[in-house]
Amino acid sequence: MGKSNRIKQKKQNEKAMSLNDYSKPKKKGMPNWAINLISIVVTVAILLSVAVIALSSSGLVMRVRTAMASDNYKISGNMMKYYFQTTYQNFATNYESYMSYLSLDTSKSLKDQTIGDTSANANAIDTAIVGAEYEGKTWYDYFMDQTQSEVRNMLYYCEEADKRNISLDDSDKQIIDSSIESIRMTAETAGYTTNAYLSLTFGKGISEKDVRSAMEISSLSSKAMTAIAEELDGKITSERIETKYNENKKLFDVIDYTYYTFRINYSDIESEVKNANADATADDILNAYKTAIQDAKQKARELGSKTDPNEFEKYYLDYVAKDEFEGELETASKSVTEGKPEDAQIETIKNAMAEALVKEIMEDKKETDKAAVKTDDKYTVYGVEVTEAWAEIFDTVKGAIFDTLLSGQSTYIKDGAAFVENDEFSTWAFDDSRNAGETDTIYTGDGSEEGKEITANDKFFYASVYLLRKTQYVNNVKARNVSYMLFSSAEEARAAIDTLNAEASVNKDIFNRIAGELSSPSYSDYEDYLKGDLGVASFDTWLYDDATVLGSYTKTPISLSDGSYGVFLYVSEGDEAWRVNVKTTLLEEDFAAFTAEMETTYSPSIKVNDKVCAKAAN
Repeated sequence: MGKSNRIKQKKQNEKAMSLNDYSKPKKKGMPNWAINLISIVVTVAILLSVAVIALSSSGLVMRVRTAMASDNYKISGNMMKYYFQTTYQNFATNYESYMSYLSLDTSKSLKDQTIGDTSANANAIDTAIVGAEYEGKTWYDYFMDQTQSEVRNMLYYCEEADKRNISLDDSDKQIIDSSIESIRMTAETAGYTTNAYLSLTFGKGISEKDVRSAMEISSLSSKAMTAIAEELDGKITSERIETKYNENKKLFDVIDYTYYTFRINYSDIESEVKNANADATADDILNAYKTAIQDAKQKARELGSKTDPNEFEKYYLDYVAKDEFEGELETASKSVTEGKPEDAQIETIKNAMAEALVKEIMEDKKETDKAAVKTDDKYTVYGVEVTEAWAEIFDTVKGAIFDTLLSGQSTYIKDGAAFVENDEFSTWAFDDSRNAGETDTIYTGDGSEEGKEITANDKFFYASVYLLRKTQYVNNVKARNVSYMLFSSAEEARAAIDTLNAEASVNKDIFNRIAGELSSPSYSDYEDYLKGDLGVASFDTWLYDDATVLGSYTKTPISLSDGSYGVFLYVSEGDEAWRVNVKTTLLEEDFAAFTAEMETTYSPSIKVNDKVCAKAAN
């Protein structure tokens, strides 16, 4: 019982005792029996309120109250809490890199924060992420809408599961058990009981029972979805695929291009100017900002004049190498200042190093050569004599820049790129009049409009230059069929790989048997996988490497975005990419149509208790 409630109860008891003291003179008015009765009622009410608080903390009240329901399924207040917090936490994880730009403050109540409120942050991009229809509404409105929409869909599919006699089997329940066990282990590692950990993660009163119930609803819904998707998929004919493709080839064809973006940020310019002159004025900073933008435009024009792919790549690689040099040199030489070469010598080294790096990248080298050369007891770096310590520094700098350039190849060189709706470059590139070798330059931010005075309203300027290497073509690259097993730790995944290594040969049956024996929480097949589907570059590199043949499996665990670790087997070739994409589009359309039918059928039976939902979000 809280201190305030104990004080209230004590005062009420004292009052009741004084009223029952018949030795004192009685005042006219309400009879003693009535006064005594009221005292008893008040005291009981206080005791009940204390009990309600205790029950609320234990989760019992929200467990027995219904937040949403269909004819045959109920979502309790605690289950709604779990779903709401999952929606919220997934958003925070997915948009982690944007959180500083949003008006969303995770330390404050969602009900007190307005979407699109740029007073908190001038760079708020709320509506670009959540949709313009939520501008002026609260973050609670957004997350509750998303949660209720998701729960509605789950209830639709659970009702459909009943209709189709679909239910959770032992395998489904085992997956849920494994998920619960993972939570228990995480809680134990953190020093909590399972329920205490769940309460901290999803809200007061959430227990293992609530999470299991929520997972069962999600699992049944997912199982019904999968069955329906497989049914719809089987009905898509080759004729439908070809007809859909011919209706709008642009949506399924691809292009090859290379690009680079010159970026100028006002904050960087401001720091540079103030570091050089602590008394710099706002005008000084703005003038430096304008100069930097004009310089970026000039570089963009120079790059845009390179219509040969090799010359285009050489130009931006050289720019990146030189741009990275100063920062990498400063980092590598922090602890060594003695014997530093003169500025002119460093400039000579920078230019020569950039030339050497570009040559190595263009020759597809996997690692860089040393920058320093030792002759007898002397060290030279591109003809400049340096000390042994500085020779090591320049070797470090070259290695770091090489890694940056190497990763840039996958960033700036795009093969088989699909059309993107409402994208300025994509609209230009997929135009029927385009030819290979054409370039397009797009400015955004301050100074993007030619002829207008440059201001610092946006606080950035980007100049993106694109070279179209191959115009719109049919993507005939073959998809690949893979089997996978997932684990919660890299150690478990390595153990699975060791088990596979012990086999004389590995096929799909052996792979799945081992996955089952090792109790992989999730193992199945992925048919018609296309590069990029998983969003994991290391997996794509392995799967599409020439050395990866049928029957190959990953020799190291693949780290996935959800924190799990995967082991994959290349089973067979799939269909051509264009057919896979067309069929996926048709399936999405058919599935959306089926969902709309279910909404019409089951929506009238869905009941929503907004008060319980609101409490679930507290």
